[in-house]
Amino acid sequence: MTFNKTLLTLSLTCSSFYSVGAAFQLAEHSAAGLGRAFAGEAAIADDASVIARNPALMAQFDQIELSFSGTYVIPDVSLTGIDAPTGINPVTLNDTSIAPSAIIPAIYLVVPLNDKFALGFGTFSNFGLATEFEDDYAAGQIAGETSITTVNFNSSLSYKVNDNFAIAGGFNVVYADASLIRNFGDSPMPLPSETVAANLSGDDISYGWNLGLSYDFNENNRLGFSYRSEVELTLEGDYSNGLPANLGGLAGEVVMGTMDITLPATMEFSGFHQLNNSLAVHYSAMWTGWSSFDELAGYAEG
Repeated sequence: MTFNKTLLTLSLTCSSFYSVGAAFQLAEHSAAGLGRAFAGEAAIADDASVIARNPALMAQFDQIELSFSGTYVIPDVSLTGIDAPTGINPVTLNDTSIAPSAIIPAIYLVVPLNDKFALGFGTFSNFGLATEFEDDYAAGQIAGETSITTVNFNSSLSYKVNDNFAIAGGFNVVYADASLIRNFGDSPMPLPSETVAANLSGDDISYGWNLGLSYDFNENNRLGFSYRSEVELTLEGDYSNGLPANLGGLAGEVVMGTMDITLPATMEFSGFHQLNNSLAVHYSAMWTGWSSFDELAGYAEG
């Protein structure tokens, strides 16, 4: 077996998320997509990263495709205190950097089986975030440290119905790891501001599915549609806090804790139109079912 095309990409972006409305959703699945602001991703078959956005596009390849991608995200998120509870100076809420940098890697492999079927494997991430505040931050009970990391292991199969129409379906194994650390900050309780109010970390593995469709009007015009199901996770791990036992706390004792997270479903419709040898138009409309995600909250068991 030989790899006829190997693509190694490294992209650099200075924006924290795909858009303000994307919350902790990640769109950085390929460097090529980043270069066109991820417009037309469900209709453009540049490389094997189509597995992440529309596996029906695997039908466009007649040879093995292997793609690597690494996106280095450098967030720039700052806060300015405007108002605060009585006794807290709003200026103490100022912070110049609350989100750490991160690398988002991905790898994809498309293997055409014959002129009808293609098999694909991908490892990538659709959701993730991280914020970090100092331990003695005045509003520590709503700040602290928060992180969510997800890894999606996807296998998909595409079928070329005819010269114009292709369909695909896939199965996803999703690993998630999350942590929450909250400190008391400025509070009426006689405790140092860095005292841990809650410290919870956990992980889980769950499953989902995805499908894709693509339709070629001709070699220069294509429409694509994809859907990825929501994934429900129950992260189990360790919970502790630094509240003294005489105040009803755990005094650092570790007990079992859980976090429930629902990663929302996504749906995308895209178009690609090659107008001439040097000009093309591509576009996308994406829906994310954020109503299924309520909050990231941890609970101690027992």
